[in-house]
Amino acid sequence: GVGVVLVALLVNGGHYARHWDLFGHPLGQSDHSYVNEQMNVSVLLANLVRNAALHWGVPNETLNVLTLRAVHRIFGHTIDLIPGTTRGSSLSEVGIPFSLGEYHAGNFLHFWVLAASLLGILLFRRRGQFNPWAVGLALSVVLGVLAFCGILEWEQWSSRYHTPLFMLGAPLEAIFVARILSRGGVRRKVRPTAPCVVVPPPLNFIAGTFLVMSVPWVISNNLRPLYPLGIWQTSLSSSPSIFSRSRTHMYFNSYEAGLAYTRAIDFLAAQNPKEVGIYMPRRRPGYQIWALLKDRLNPMPRLEYVGVTNASGKLRIDNTPRFVISIPGSLLPPETWLISAPYHRVHYEHREIAILQKVWKHGPPW
Repeated sequence: GVGVVLVALLVNGGHYARHWDLFGHPLGQSDHSYVNEQMNVSVLLANLVRNAALHWGVPNETLNVLTLRAVHRIFGHTIDLIPGTTRGSSLSEVGIPFSLGEYHAGNFLHFWVLAASLLGILLFRRRGQFNPWAVGLALSVVLGVLAFCGILEWEQWSSRYHTPLFMLGAPLEAIFVARILSRGGVRRKVRPTAPCVVVPPPLNFIAGTFLVMSVPWVISNNLRPLYPLGIWQTSLSSSPSIFSRSRTHMYFNSYEAGLAYTRAIDFLAAQNPKEVGIYMPRRRPGYQIWALLKDRLNPMPRLEYVGVTNASGKLRIDNTPRFVISIPGSLLPPETWLISAPYHRVHYEHREIAILQKVWKHGPPW
């Protein structure tokens, strides 16, 4: 346990220290924090229900609507009305999602098996004669769930953040199911000289079910499919197979966005800039700009975020890049230190990327 904590701090410690220095909180800026404004039993219960609901979706919209109605009937609509506990849309607006995409994909089968395993191990640990290490791991997973739901605000795409909890809980599922089914098992020898071991026939069936259920997500992910099946797909599933896409386009979860970014960066790279500013007033793909420029220019130009209005702006180097890539394509706010003009525009999906060029009132300094 201590080793896991040390590894987590080693990987994320730099980010935590930076956020603490800038915002006074390890998770970031206070007015855009991921932390619940309130921490009480009501908030914990609401977030437990809403986070769990992200994994209840099935490939049938009628059943998902009925599930959402049942949630509201049991817990009321008030679970969506607690201020300071939700980022973005509420559960009522999102609904009980079912998706093959990485942003909203739930984990229906694992959720219910893991829930049963945790309850079985913790409530019947003596009767089931579960190993103390299994009980300790079960307690750790439960505490992790409670900490996640009690501290962090709910988001409609939180299901992907639950992946570590499912990974930690996977051995518990195997232990619990094997223990429950062991009485009906068949004694077999792995090797002629080895002692007999109990191999429950139903356990093989359950493992096979898990394997088969994973196939649609493995081969037909909405955004980066191995083979784009027409089953259960959504409007975001128009992406072609990864075998027919370039590595560049796979940086993006939208094929159209990849094309637009590529055209914009190709134009920018043709100018052979030494320094490039990035203006991104809202959350947009950013690291792809670094990767695309690195692929096209050697040496890599120095990149700097410009027009930063939050506390991290104090880390900015006092410089004036000649070119700025703006996402969405718009002029920098007039109160910022850089005066820009449109130079090149690329449109995609009702959005725009613009390359802005520095304009000096008295001519460039060189």
